[in-house]
Amino acid sequence: MQSRGEKNIPKRLRKEPLLEAVWELRFQSDSDAVEGILPGIILGQLQGVFEAPVRLPAADIPPAARAQQPIFNYAPAFRLSGKNAHSCYDIQIGPRAVTLNCRRPYPGWNKFKAEILKLAGIVRKTGLIAVVERFSLKYVDLIPAAAPDYLSPLNGEFRIGGHHLGRSPLQVQSQLPYGDFIHILTLLLPARVEGQNLNAEGLLIDIDTVYPAASEEFWDGFEQRLDAAHDSNHRLFFDILKQETVELLEPEFDRGGVPL
Repeated sequence: MQSRGEKNIPKRLRKEPLLEAVWELRFQSDSDAVEGILPGIILGQLQGVFEAPVRLPAADIPPAARAQQPIFNYAPAFRLSGKNAHSCYDIQIGPRAVTLNCRRPYPGWNKFKAEILKLAGIVRKTGLIAVVERFSLKYVDLIPAAAPDYLSPLNGEFRIGGHHLGRSPLQVQSQLPYGDFIHILTLLLPARVEGQNLNAEGLLIDIDTVYPAASEEFWDGFEQRLDAAHDSNHRLFFDILKQETVELLEPEFDRGGVPL
């Protein structure tokens, strides 16, 4: 039963605002050539489902530059694009990171999770991962809104002194700890998207839910933590929206209005 004051969380939105969902695994490896080895292994396991790897600009970053700027180690060097029923997916591989990117139309959490678990299982069995640093689950949405107040869909006031934020270009980022996770919330406006079955202008909401791996037993209970990350991300998204914003997106609920 839903407790008093708790928001009823929709199961899905008929007017889907999602632009992209991304699962990322960051790790350490004993190999200096992960990005050169892993694409071929993944393609071999997913033959006929993904295209051959495409080399990306980050593949040309020299080792010396990566040593000076460690963030380059997480930049994707190769991309495998999905075919046919998997055309909404891309797999990207860097020296110390693997991602599964899902574009519109989003197939729903159960199908996306199944693809994540499949990819994670392949990567784990290679033996190339010595230590997992973290995994994250990111959802990027565009909420239609019009000038002059692009922040109107949000459940909150945004002022500094006598100035009302949101009536001029704005980018805000904040880290919100929640249980075992850290939510990195980014708001960007105005944002405009043309394509991906969506032509709209408004507020871009990027919620990156990070689980820092603090134990060698990372893989024990991985699926449960993955579900928990999705649930936490999902609830934060609806928590920061006004109820009237949710209604405009035409929510659908589980039978009996039970939150996910």
